Amino acid sequence: MRPGVRHLLLAMLLTIGLLLTILGWPRWKARVALASMTTTTHYVDVNGTCGGATPCYTTIQAAVDAANDGDRIKVAAGTYTGVQTKVSSLTSYTYTQVVFIEGKSLTLQGGFSTSDWTTPNPTTNPTIIDAQGNGRGVTILGEWQEHVTLEGFQIINGDYTNLGNPPGVAWASCPFTGADCAGGLFAQYVRLTLRDLLLRNNTAGRLRAYSSGGGALLWGTLDGTTLENVQVFSNTAPVYGYGGGILVFYTTGGITITKGQFDQNQSDSNGGALLFDSVAGPVLIQDTRFVGNTSVSGRGGALDALLSTSMTLDRVEFRQNQANSKGAAIFVDHVGSGHGSLRFVNVLAAENSLASSADPYGATFEFVPGIAGQFDIDLLHVTVADNQTPAAMRFAQENSDAISFQARLTNTLVTSATYGLVGTHYTGTLTIDHTKTLFYNVAHPTAAEAGSPTFNGSGTLSGNPNLDGNQRLQAGSAAIDAGVQSGITRDIDGDGRPSGNGYDIGADEYTTGAPGDLRFRQATYAVAEGSALVVTVERVGGTDGTVSVEYVSADGTATSGNDYVPVSGTLTFAPGETSKTFTLTTLQDTNDEPDETIILTLQNPTGGATLASPSQATVTIIDDDLSPSGELLFSSAVYTVSEAAGTATITVLRQNGSSGTVSVQYSTSDGSARAGSDYTATAGTLTFADGETVKTFTIPILGDALFEGDETVNVSLFNPSGGATLGTPNQAILTITDATVRVYLPVILR
Repeated sequence: MRPGVRHLLLAMLLTIGLLLTILGWPRWKARVALASMTTTTHYVDVNGTCGGATPCYTTIQAAVDAANDGDRIKVAAGTYTGVQTKVSSLTSYTYTQVVFIEGKSLTLQGGFSTSDWTTPNPTTNPTIIDAQGNGRGVTILGEWQEHVTLEGFQIINGDYTNLGNPPGVAWASCPFTGADCAGGLFAQYVRLTLRDLLLRNNTAGRLRAYSSGGGALLWGTLDGTTLENVQVFSNTAPVYGYGGGILVFYTTGGITITKGQFDQNQSDSNGGALLFDSVAGPVLIQDTRFVGNTSVSGRGGALDALLSTSMTLDRVEFRQNQANSKGAAIFVDHVGSGHGSLRFVNVLAAENSLASSADPYGATFEFVPGIAGQFDIDLLHVTVADNQTPAAMRFAQENSDAISFQARLTNTLVTSATYGLVGTHYTGTLTIDHTKTLFYNVAHPTAAEAGSPTFNGSGTLSGNPNLDGNQRLQAGSAAIDAGVQSGITRDIDGDGRPSGNGYDIGADEYTTGAPGDLRFRQATYAVAEGSALVVTVERVGGTDGTVSVEYVSADGTATSGNDYVPVSGTLTFAPGETSKTFTLTTLQDTNDEPDETIILTLQNPTGGATLASPSQATVTIIDDDLSPSGELLFSSAVYTVSEAAGTATITVLRQNGSSGTVSVQYSTSDGSARAGSDYTATAGTLTFADGETVKTFTIPILGDALFEGDETVNVSLFNPSGGATLGTPNQAILTITDATVRVYLPVILR
């Protein structure tokens, strides 16, 4: 979408939101007053006892339906399933999920035991919303005035394939035309608070292009939306999708993400972990890590932002992320005509990479101004080290109509790159002012890709920064006390600065004699049943002296001795050592069961070291056993039918088990063929009786007299029930061969 069109839509959205808010203000005040007088706590226990607390429900949805505006719902440990289809009274669109919240301000809290409804502990009492691949976990719809809080839940295994917009329809139950969205969580037109949450193994959609927001889609959320201690792990938007972890789309105000962890998420297009598209308010990301995220064919391996106002990153770390050719860690594009600003404080990027060498100036950080409006960039205490990208940072006016802009860098550390700071522009001016920049093992500290960017460097250094394995400073570093006064009082690890005679260059502040902090590299891991997992513990913020820390495993939903071999021990770090590992072994069985979890904990640090976040990690054992109900799959990934045949017959098989009655839904969508012209759109449900292994359905084929070549229809299976699972292939292509006969007339020469 062009920036001008995007900004116009955003302005319209903001205007509508403001009018609705104003019109709804008296009713909102009345609702809040009523809620404050009549708030009720509802209890949910999958076993239906609630330890005697009332009112008690067996499903979260039943409690939501019974709750009034402003109520609180407390949910006991357990796995909550049961996808349902709901038609919204607010939008008239259809949504498919385990929990559906509409038009209410509610607080939902997980992590309780039925013997203690006072103190939640999501680690000890895992409360899981599992969509089992049949829809999403949670859908939340508001009227521009609700505030919904979710805390202490795991939202897992969502898959919204073929459940979003119909073909040709946009801005409906999902944003993009004929696409799906939000595998785990969908929130629209509410103020949202997410706290102590895990979004894992959710998929926006596996078939239709532009299905986005693998873990979550936050669409039109209100100012003050906050994500605190949210772990976003192994979510996907695989088909030209945006925001593998989370897509934040056209909000009406600001958003804050704090103490977050984005690990191993993947998008096919932009924003492997997180994508912001036109947020109408300040964005703040702090104390957050992005590790191992991927944008397969797009930009922004971890983070992509279409920024219309301001964004601040404070104490943020990017490690081992990958994009295709631009923005291995970050890509920021200023859009619209407003005043945009970007501020990085204590940001570290290391071991990020680009998959393609097509762009000789491809960078770890890329910044692009809009075609109108002022864009200010301030980077303070940034480290870009040991990345596999040609350039560290690129400032690019990629449009010939782009305005002039200026970037200011203070106390920046860059290592191991062909180019340090790259500038390119067409019109106007591009000025990059950098003060106390340390370049080490950088062939060209500054470079003009196009045009004549101006680089104003003051106090540039070239000494060895002497970084440890986690890109923190060690004794003897040329960065120590070499910076200028910056006004920044903490470093990336939360340590005070300056700690010596002056400010250190880069994200880390070296402290003499600091033993460091100990933490897990990731907050969440996944391992196949019967396999071993190597877990890494990092030492950051200092490596002086010998320190140690104990590690121990505990049951989550997995059982020690049956599902895994319990582990415990002590890791000892010698002076200068930055990482240690231990191995967790899972056990193979033949039981078809849900994925199960193990809790790993670090404790009792010695030698002056302290624990840093995350000091607890959740390991998910991915079950690989087949259900006795069987797998449902197409008999072939490719079918062919003549345009003249009238119908195509598609066969679905049930393999590796046939116990009980099961069902699966099927549907078609356009490939190069068009519904209504080349074939009749088809959808339905196949039901297999006990022992039955083969079913078929037909797709009407529409003939015409036009010569148009062969055309294709996409066919998919989804939403298995009765304990059955989807096998492979569960997506197929039907090719309609053209039956039109060409007639060639003779050419007569006179």
